[in-house]
Order: sequence, then structure tokens, then C-alpha cells
Amino acid sequence: AHPHPSPSNMAFGPHEAEAIGWKIGAFLYEPPAAVAAIDQYLIGESVLRRRVTAAVTHFVKSAATQTSSNRQVVGGTRYRQQGDRRVKVTVPSLQCFAVSGSGGQVVLTGVGEVVHRARLDEAASCGVDGVVKGFNEHLGDQDCQFEWSQLGRIDKGTGMFVPLGIE
Repeated sequence: AHPHPSPSNMAFGPHEAEAIGWKIGAFLYEPPAAVAAIDQYLIGESVLRRRVTAAVTHFVKSAATQTSSNRQVVGGTRYRQQGDRRVKVTVPSLQCFAVSGSGGQVVLTGVGEVVHRARLDEAASCGVDGVVKGFNEHLGDQDCQFEWSQLGRIDKGTGMFVPLGIE
């Protein structure tokens, strides 16, 4: 005997439900789960573990609070309309890290580059080279060349670089 609920103020368009679901899910994220996953592979206290944990914690928080879909987090290949043609474009994964350079220049980068920098440093401290990157191999290691003091994020409110304090 109740009237049909549609149209209601809760009716969503075909693509809005995914974004709304993602935002609701973002409030349920669990940073301890990411740390627990790292703890399974990086046992004991080490500089590598500390850096990877800090980077992944920042990445998970950013993915949960600054994106509206998994596509924005993982990146990949998409088709975009350019004039009357659909073209294939590569979209990077979430670029939630910033590397400050000379003259105030800031370059955005992702968690993969930050974790690879930590791996390179660990290998160098053990006198080993030849760490397999596993992504963007056409760039070599040049996209992972930064000092830890240069690593930060961009504050969404001010647009200013904020150091992450990972050493």
C-alpha cells in the first residue's frame, strides 16, 4: 500500500552509484591492514621496512580519501574521445607523492616509485645492484631518483608542498 519509491531524492544515475559506493568505502579503510601485509614480508626493524610502511600508509590514506574509483588508484589504459576518433591513452596510477626539485619545481609520483627508491637504497647498503623494477622499465630508474628529504605531498587546501618526513 506504499507508493512506488521512485522518483526519490535517493535515485542515482548510472555512473553515480559507483562513485558514491567508493566514497562510502573510503570511510571504512583500515591502515593497519596495509601495515600487516607489509609485516608479512619485511620482518624485523629496518630502514626499508620503515620507509615502505610510511609510503604505503600515505598511499592507502590518499586512495581512500582523494579518489572516487579504483581506476583512479590503479591507472591503466583507457579510451578517450579526440575529435571524431577514440584513442587509447595510458593513465598513471595515483600520483599522491610529490618530489621537490630545484627552483621550487615539484614532480608528482606514485607509490611504486617510492617503494622502488627504498629497494634501491636497501640494495646499495648491502652492496647489491640490479634490482628489477617491474614497472615503467623504459624509464630505467630515473623516475625513482630523489633524496628522502625531497619527498612529500601537495596540500589540497593550499597547493603547497608538505614534506612527509620519511628518512
